[in-house]
Amino acid sequence: MKPILTSEKDAITEAVKSAQYAESVGASRISFCPATIHKDTLMEQLWRGGSYQPPWIWSIMEIIRKVRGSLEIPVIMDTAGFGSRRGPYNCKKCNSKLKDMIIESNIDQSIPEDLECECKDKWKSEIEFSDITRSTTNLVRKR
Repeated sequence: MKPILTSEKDAITEAVKSAQYAESVGASRISFCPATIHKDTLMEQLWRGGSYQPPWIWSIMEIIRKVRGSLEIPVIMDTAGFGSRRGPYNCKKCNSKLKDMIIESNIDQSIPEDLECECKDKWKSEIEFSDITRSTTNLVRKR
């Protein structure tokens, strides 16, 4: 979830559409793996240059809500890398709580309750203005 050159908003939309498609062609379960940055990859190179950020955990919560609210098959969200520099991240105040909520919801297939945090407004702004800002990726090599 959230490959390079994809806005946060587009990553959410694509994940939901992919899940709906998977169910429509007969998948019996869905497992999402949010992007984490691995060594010696293009993603790491873009991240080090300030042109990529892993997904917000808020985006992952949004995907869970939309997919579990519309599909009949089980949906699992991988939480590896949550809260680390190279994985899905919100802020130090809510990372752990949201990760725990996602793990619990994976077990019982519930839709996690809403949580408020100061960082949520920043995420909402990024979603709202993503059509204007698009990608910040600079494809021109620095010399």
